[in-house]
Amino acid sequence: MAITEVKYGVKISSVIKYSNIPSDKLDEIATPFIRHQPNPHIAYDGMGLGLSISKSLAELHGGSLAIKSKENEGTTISVTIPTG
Repeated sequence: MAITEVKYGVKISSVIKYSNIPSDKLDEIATPFIRHQPNPHIAYDGMGLGLSISKSLAELHGGSLAIKSKENEGTTISVTIPTG
């Protein structure tokens, strides 16, 4: 996890290594009850609410949530919140 100061606020980023979300799924991954399940034969925990709640809270405070994923590098989830 990294916390960095940006022009008008604070950015909190977390990298999930060995996780690759296909580019066609990035826009919907923060939708309630949507979960990324790379292997349909494995049961994953969670209800698919964490990212949607995080996005809603960030937007409530005038911020944003961004998700970037690169193959062999992992997925980076960043929340930016304005300060002041």
